[in-house]
Amino acid sequence: ALGSGFNDRAFDLHWDAANNRLIAGGWFTTAGGQPANRIAFWQNNAWTTIPSGFNDRVAAVTATPDGGTIFVGGDFTASGSTPVSRIAVVQGGTISPIGAGANNTVEALAISPNGTSVLAMGTFTNIGGKAARIAALPLSAAPVLGNLGGAVTFTENGAAQPIVPTITVSDSDSTTLASAEIRINSGLQAQQDRLTAALSSGVTGNIAQSWDGATGTLTLTSAGAQATLAQWQAALRTITFQTLSEAPNPARTVSLSVSDGAARSVVSQKAVTVQAVNDAPAFSGALVVNGFRGDAIPVRGFALADVDASTAAVQFTISTAEG
Repeated sequence: ALGSGFNDRAFDLHWDAANNRLIAGGWFTTAGGQPANRIAFWQNNAWTTIPSGFNDRVAAVTATPDGGTIFVGGDFTASGSTPVSRIAVVQGGTISPIGAGANNTVEALAISPNGTSVLAMGTFTNIGGKAARIAALPLSAAPVLGNLGGAVTFTENGAAQPIVPTITVSDSDSTTLASAEIRINSGLQAQQDRLTAALSSGVTGNIAQSWDGATGTLTLTSAGAQATLAQWQAALRTITFQTLSEAPNPARTVSLSVSDGAARSVVSQKAVTVQAVNDAPAFSGALVVNGFRGDAIPVRGFALADVDASTAAVQFTISTAEG
């Protein structure tokens, strides 16, 4: 058995050999005892899910040979608050519509033998804005990220540093993008590290951001994939790294990828070096010393702190004038 399974029927399974995982779709709303809105993944002996999922049955699932793009069909009309009409693409945990979708159920999906399109059939009579009962939807060329530059250095307690201030974005068959994922893959200090984009509607269009401090993931989205390549390039160039840790890890690896809603770019990596600063100990309170010469005299009324000393010993010296 695969864990505790589902709470309702599964309709289709696809084995993603590239990522050694099973993709399942159906009526179910839990997988392995956790919420799973009609799509789930079995990998490393556990079920994982996409939080938004779908609002109705998933009848068909398939994926490109590299597993980077998953296609989903069924009766659903939404993923969370995003309209998705019966056919969708999943990339990096982000669900996006495929054009205008279908006007009725998508029952079966397959990647064409030459890998250039996804084949769809079902009870629909219109798909992608065209009259059809079976369709071959072209697979989009993936966007390309370039000119990421060299390693970034951040100094403890310093200003946030741009990650990719010279990055370029291109796409041979799309003038817009749907989403981007920027993640701290290694060295993350959860809830202390931060990635932030400086967005403004006049420069970056309708791109919005969401930060998950627990996983170190910054997600950028453009509702309806309206933001242009230039707006996405501008948004990515504003992303900065900062950590609030007083005892920071010395290095991070940050991954970046973008999607046009049908294909996701190759994941790019960027190194971030963190230079620690030895913070001075802090003394507070009023030193109180009462006693006589030659006696062991207790010292009271003060506090000593060192934010980056951890459990190490802190040495301090008290000196007094004669009298």
